[in-house]
Amino acid sequence: MTTQIWWFLSRGSGIVAWVMLATTCLLGIAMSTKGFRLARPAWVLDLHRWVGALAVITTGLHLGGLVADNYVHFGWREILLPQASVWRRSAVTWGVIALYLMSVIQLTSWTMKHLPRRLWHGVHLFSYVLFGCATVHGALAGTDSGNRVYVGGVALGVALVTLALFVRIARRRAIRSAVGSVVGSPSSVGLAGGDVLLGGDPPLDGAASGPGGPTLAGHVGSSIQHHSEPRERVGTVAALRPLVGRNHP
Repeated sequence: MTTQIWWFLSRGSGIVAWVMLATTCLLGIAMSTKGFRLARPAWVLDLHRWVGALAVITTGLHLGGLVADNYVHFGWREILLPQASVWRRSAVTWGVIALYLMSVIQLTSWTMKHLPRRLWHGVHLFSYVLFGCATVHGALAGTDSGNRVYVGGVALGVALVTLALFVRIARRRAIRSAVGSVVGSPSSVGLAGGDVLLGGDPPLDGAASGPGGPTLAGHVGSSIQHHSEPRERVGTVAALRPLVGRNHP
């Protein structure tokens, strides 16, 4: 009975950890893609961090359950070293890689304010690789791979993350294309084109402006700006004002 408890703990916590990884990927995409209005509030950022912490905790429970269970011997060597496990070596190696990726991503998230933004953003993009490794690990090593409910849930999670990632990439390419077309035809620059050049998104971000000038809706605090996509900057604001004003005196 004790052996079964540890085995069930390891299986259940591993599945929950995977769900948390899928959720944090979806929340991260929602915050970094301008097409989602719900991506703006600060509580989404807090939820994103909280879910990420839950993924780390449940992964720890998953590893602890494996070590405590005596059906298949798992020591720290098998957990921390790739290709060290005798039981389903390749499947466990995918999990080891996912563990290291999670550790690096979480560490850089905690020290985000002290890192260059490009470095943090580059490391954070490996969250999608982490999700892929965890998915392969669960499919090859998990004993629930024959369960229809489990398979259907995994298929739904993968489809949602893939679709959201596709929307993010398509949205970013559309913004870059719009900026390139505006730069290529300066004589046709209007108010909307000028806002794109200045880094704004008129249909979504043309909201309130205060005494200090226009502010982008939803960029609540520096932390949210840290999670948003890099803006396309062309020249300076001072240099672009006359360009925008040609058609709109």
